[in-house]
Amino acid sequence: MKRIGLLLLVSLLVVGLLPNLVFAKELTGTLTIWSWGAGHEAEMREKAVEAFAKKHPNLEVIHSVIPTADQVWDQRQAAAFAAGNAPDVIQMSPDYYGLLTEYYEDLRPYVERDGIDLNEVITEGMLDDYYRPDGKLEALPLLANVFVFAYNKNRLASSVWSTPPTIGPGRTSPKWHLSS
Repeated sequence: MKRIGLLLLVSLLVVGLLPNLVFAKELTGTLTIWSWGAGHEAEMREKAVEAFAKKHPNLEVIHSVIPTADQVWDQRQAAAFAAGNAPDVIQMSPDYYGLLTEYYEDLRPYVERDGIDLNEVITEGMLDDYYRPDGKLEALPLLANVFVFAYNKNRLASSVWSTPPTIGPGRTSPKWHLSS
């Protein structure tokens, strides 16, 4: 499991979060990475893995893009974890990664050992959901994704919801509540 923890940190390099991290010694062995995606997304992940592998020629990097259709991803990852042969680095949705927390290594010792200041490389607040209540840092964000909420202003005005207050041009206040 310690190897998985260390290799999860290596995944940061793969996605470009820590491009300036310099390893004291060359990485060797085999690194297995699982991700998902299709089209351009899968192509970009593959290019990132290729760039990482090029920087570490003594490391054999095996990257598999696993389909998400028909629950292939869910079934394959559940089987791999249960059998004890999960990949070293795995893309995991924050929506359900907590279901597998028993398999994750605490990454804090590796971050501290390598002197990485996560506040300098990761946007404030992004790590909050990756810490367990006991302080275990069990994952690191792959990317920042912003979802939006669109609404029909006229329909909203005729419902139990109030129109969201704005805090600037095109920006809605996060303090938006039900009308009384």
